[in-house]
Amino acid sequence: EDFGALAFQLLKLTRLEDASPWKLWWSTGVKAPETHPLKLVLSDTGLAQLLWGSTTCGGRMSASALKLRDDVDLLGDGATLEEWAEFMALVMSRSIVSDENGTPLLVLGLDLLQDGEDANVKAQVIYEGGGKDGPFVFRFGGGDGTKKKKVVGVELVTTRYIAAGDELTCNYFDQPHAGKYLERYGFVPNRLRGPLAPGCIDLAFAPTDEEEDYQYYTKEQALEDLGLTTDPMIFTYSSDDTFGPPDSNQGDYDKKTTLDKMTHILRMRLIDGADAFLLDSVYIEQLWTNCCYRISKDNELGVCKAVMSECDQFLERFKSAAEDEEELSTEHVDIVSRCADTRRVESEIIMRIRDVFAQELRDTIVDDKRPYWVDRALIELFPARKYVQNP
Repeated sequence: EDFGALAFQLLKLTRLEDASPWKLWWSTGVKAPETHPLKLVLSDTGLAQLLWGSTTCGGRMSASALKLRDDVDLLGDGATLEEWAEFMALVMSRSIVSDENGTPLLVLGLDLLQDGEDANVKAQVIYEGGGKDGPFVFRFGGGDGTKKKKVVGVELVTTRYIAAGDELTCNYFDQPHAGKYLERYGFVPNRLRGPLAPGCIDLAFAPTDEEEDYQYYTKEQALEDLGLTTDPMIFTYSSDDTFGPPDSNQGDYDKKTTLDKMTHILRMRLIDGADAFLLDSVYIEQLWTNCCYRISKDNELGVCKAVMSECDQFLERFKSAAEDEEELSTEHVDIVSRCADTRRVESEIIMRIRDVFAQELRDTIVDDKRPYWVDRALIELFPARKYVQNP
């Protein structure tokens, strides 16, 4: 939605008769890369589908492509499908910095900064309390309306020594996420290629599902009380991460590992059946804290199966993409090769995560002495259960 707002504002400015920095910028003939996924949807459908099937970011790519036609319908005669796809791809591929709320900024001149192998600068957003946005910065959506500080510009901060004549370069993303580069910019940097290249994946899970979860509204209210929503949460894993078994100890959610955060959300999502008493008024205030623990055997088995199923779906998608690649005829040979590299690295990370939860599944099945939160809670309510379980 943020990129759509940027694209719409740029579209309006290019249609005005009055001159503006952005109209002049547009008149120079700036274009998004031909391999940007939103442009490929119209020019090379087969290659676009290959991009979608080569990364865990593919779902977002396809969703953005499907939304193009809906946007054009809302614009009426304001733009053709091809024009709107170009505007969307352009603002995505030229926005290389975001504010503290994750809202993308399109900054005149900063779009010339290249992503480099050995970056020497970093873009840093400048704020000023109560000030107005600078004339060469676009910023839309997101943020806390009660905050006074405003974006007034972006500065480049050096990250190492720069000799006279050196080109200024940065990393568009903090993490080595080839899929995000494909999604946002339509290319993969050379440093993220080859057998030893690092990589990342995104796994997304929602804490509840309106269509499938009978307890959806109860969980929704509990999440709102915590300032959270029912929207899917994205969990990003790097090839440099170390994966251990899911934690079962109380702790600050924000300080947990990515894997433990994902497990926490899935435990909440899968509370149902015999565990549904956790959603009663007696326990609802402690629901978020209780998800730190292994809630019940059925719940933990469900968590493991949910993660493994998601991993299997991506692995199958990557396999299908590799098969389709052999029959693909396209002029963009280089991006096809980069898709193959991306699939390989992401597959390795996915397999590592799958192995963790496959082992957790086996341990959960065979370990009859493992303590679960539900068992401890029922013993507190009905002390006699302790002697039934341990005669």
